[in-house]
Amino acid sequence: MSDIGKKLDDIVHAILGPDGELVKQHGFKFNENQLSYALAMAAHFQKAQSDTDGKATLGALQAGTGTGKTIGYLVPMLAYVALTGKKGIVSTYTRALQSQVLKDASLLLPLVHELTGHFAVVRKRLGKQNYLSWSGINRMEDALEDGAPNSIEAKRTLRRMQSWLSERNDRGELVNSGIIADFAETEDDGQITPAIDMKLIELRSSDDPADHELYSRDVSLAKDADIVVVNHATLLVDAISWGCVLNTDLQEHDILVVDEADQLCSAAEMICNSDVSLFQAGRVVKAAEMTLGIKGTHESLKSLSEEAANLYSGAPIIALSANGKTAEAVKRLHTSAAAVSDLAERARKASKRKGLTDTEKEIFAEVGEVSVLMSEASRTIDAVDAALAMSWSPIKAYPSIRIGDSEPGRVMGKYWAGLAGEDGEKSTLLKSIVFTSATLGPPGKRLPEAFDEFLNSIGVYRINKSSKIHYSVCEELMAMYEPSQFGKMEFVLCDPSVPLPSLKEDDVVTRSPEWLAYTQTMIRKAHETGGRVLVLTVSYSDSALLKEGLADLADHIIVHERGARLADCAKQLVASERGILITPAGWEGLNLPGVLSHVVITRMPFMRPDSTSLMLMRLKLTRSLSERVIEAKVARRMLTAVKRRLTQGMGRLIRSELDQGCVWIADPRFPLPEAAVRSLHPVIFRAARRHAIATMVESIPTRFKYGPYDEARVLSLEGELVEFGE
Repeated sequence: MSDIGKKLDDIVHAILGPDGELVKQHGFKFNENQLSYALAMAAHFQKAQSDTDGKATLGALQAGTGTGKTIGYLVPMLAYVALTGKKGIVSTYTRALQSQVLKDASLLLPLVHELTGHFAVVRKRLGKQNYLSWSGINRMEDALEDGAPNSIEAKRTLRRMQSWLSERNDRGELVNSGIIADFAETEDDGQITPAIDMKLIELRSSDDPADHELYSRDVSLAKDADIVVVNHATLLVDAISWGCVLNTDLQEHDILVVDEADQLCSAAEMICNSDVSLFQAGRVVKAAEMTLGIKGTHESLKSLSEEAANLYSGAPIIALSANGKTAEAVKRLHTSAAAVSDLAERARKASKRKGLTDTEKEIFAEVGEVSVLMSEASRTIDAVDAALAMSWSPIKAYPSIRIGDSEPGRVMGKYWAGLAGEDGEKSTLLKSIVFTSATLGPPGKRLPEAFDEFLNSIGVYRINKSSKIHYSVCEELMAMYEPSQFGKMEFVLCDPSVPLPSLKEDDVVTRSPEWLAYTQTMIRKAHETGGRVLVLTVSYSDSALLKEGLADLADHIIVHERGARLADCAKQLVASERGILITPAGWEGLNLPGVLSHVVITRMPFMRPDSTSLMLMRLKLTRSLSERVIEAKVARRMLTAVKRRLTQGMGRLIRSELDQGCVWIADPRFPLPEAAVRSLHPVIFRAARRHAIATMVESIPTRFKYGPYDEARVLSLEGELVEFGE
């Protein structure tokens, strides 16, 4: 072990050990899993100081709820930057975890300082859309109609925003952060009135330069920090730009911890996959032409839309190719992209004129964005790693151009791509990267194979003899950590006679009335038992349908509607002792220790078969595989994703050691335990057909799989709880 390695281990033990500073100074309970996890992290960071022939070392560690994951990686990370003078990055998917990282870091910084003499600086870096803008406030004010509902309340909120943004201290420095979420905390109930359109008030690139003062300040401070905390979107943009977003120069950051790593590909899909609505593009182009006083480009887009209409045969998506029946569409796409590019260049030059209105600025910015997407689509035709498709909206069949990669997470590869230095030797942007999450590998698999699917999705392979690969995977340090005792969980499962949630007739999918009624009965039963209930749905429309049949519980129900902030709904739930929160967005990132008594999983959270990622996957695989093999691969991906999602959903219930409650599952596809299956009870015996998918049981955390799950009860169609003996 190197000298740095020994010092890292010593600091980890000094803070997290049985007699460590967290136990002595802060009354923490010693967590053996957390210590082991932190030592594994330290071993990874040590490799950043080792001679690895310029290669990046990549690691993967899974840590279930109760491991103390955040503090577990922050202790060795803070120690590393203190001992080496190097810098690090922490990336998370959710804003809630970002806040947790900063909170835990503030607790640990004095302890690391006592042991190293160095007081590290930790700062977060947020995207522009998280900041308030004076121009945005004006946009919102212009959008308000006098006499409209809540317009007076909205105007008062806007005045408070302006006052909050402009507050300065005696030295003339701005006092507040400018971050929308921070302003929300100053409101009476911690929420911004729904009358405010959040998209309008957020900072945009086209806003006045003075509006960027707070954002620019935070960017500057983050670049000087020892550890910068970012979200996955910012991290991916940094990777795409070869480290030029977060670094002031190459090689500045040494180590990276990607928390909530299982969501990395979801973030990459949003960054890398684009969807150009020809209807919206036409609207933007027409507005730009009218503003500039020119014509022609809109006609080109109209021609492309007409060809898209000719191609529509009822299928939601088709691949675009320069050959065959889509050749004419591709030809018109090239022509349209060139025309929009010329229009965008004129708009760019015109945007420098003085006296432009905010509307004109916005139009010019929008046509620039459309141009980028159209040009990207035009270039994607012959790309090997990407797919280009034409899709149509389900109701009015509006055409869109879809650009994307079925494995967008591979853009992370730029962090470990070999870059030649002045001496000709190759090195990487980062030296040590560790991916961690509570659900990194699919439930039911063993190491190291359990992490292969995730690693492959970001372009990493454990066994790869290519000389072009400039990374090494630390298989020997791969591990899964899960507490043996952490909270208590019970299960109430679905009556096997309940029909499947969906009905399909003439290609139209609807919800089964019988399943809806049964699920509403289950929600009532959970509510009657007492405590707060979290109801997890798979869509906002499902949430609305469930609410309709629960009018008797209207005083308790909180429905998370599209566009509303989940955090605001969660605050309402906490304020209500017997509240019921119905949401499709609470499967992950919702951290409510000591709050929930029940989690109701309404149905299995399968990916939509026509989701963008699966469609792109099919289109890409069509080039080399048979349809049977493609569908097998798609089914495997869907099953892995649903098991991971289920694990995350169940995890909302147990967020602290003392939490206890019940998971209710209203979908007959979740399997019953052996004791129930073998029972001769009428509830089991009467079921004409079984829909259970046996492997779904792998989604249950190990500590609850034996005992609590074996003793699961069933809610009968009649609303009675049925127990099964030996």
